[in-house]
Amino acid sequence: MQRSVTSSCYDHVGIVCRIPPNSKHPSSLVVLEATSDGVKKYPLRGRLMAWDLSDAQVVWRHLKIERTPEFQAQLRDFVADMDGKQYGLNPINMIRRVSVQEKDSFFCSEIVAMALKKVGALPDDKPSNAYLPVTFSASSKLQMKGNASLDQEVLLQFHKLEVGIRACAD
Repeated sequence: MQRSVTSSCYDHVGIVCRIPPNSKHPSSLVVLEATSDGVKKYPLRGRLMAWDLSDAQVVWRHLKIERTPEFQAQLRDFVADMDGKQYGLNPINMIRRVSVQEKDSFFCSEIVAMALKKVGALPDDKPSNAYLPVTFSASSKLQMKGNASLDQEVLLQFHKLEVGIRACAD
C-alpha cells in the first residue's frame, strides 16, 4: 500500500553501522530497523539473508560524512537507546508534520531521520516523523546538512551457492 501512495519502489529503510565502531570483524556490522517486531538491532549478515529469502529488493546508500569519535559515540548511543523500542506508524502525525515528544513507538524512516539528525547529517527543521522511506531514495534529492551526503543507490544482489556431486573415478 505504501508504495502506491508514495509512488516509490521502496517501503522500508534502516541504518547499518559498526558496533564497536573501530572493529573490522564482519559480525560488528549491524542494522537498526523498525518493523512490526519493534525497533531492533540485528546482525547485518543474518538480516540480509532474511530479506533475500523474502525476495526483497535491497538497496544500500553510503553516508558520506566525517566519522569522528563524537560521531561514532553518538551513533552507538542512539542504537543502544532505540534498540527494543516499539514499532508504530501514526499517519496523523506525519500529515501534521509536527514533532511528538515522549514517544514510545517509531516508524522505520523516523528512526533513520532521528539517527541522521543525531550525528549532524540532517537539519533539525523538519520533524523526524515527517520522513518516509522514499525520502531516502536518490530520486528524492534529500537535503543534507553541512558536507554530509548519501551516495547513489547500490542494488545488493544475492547469489545462491550451488553444490554439486562430482563422480569419482575408481
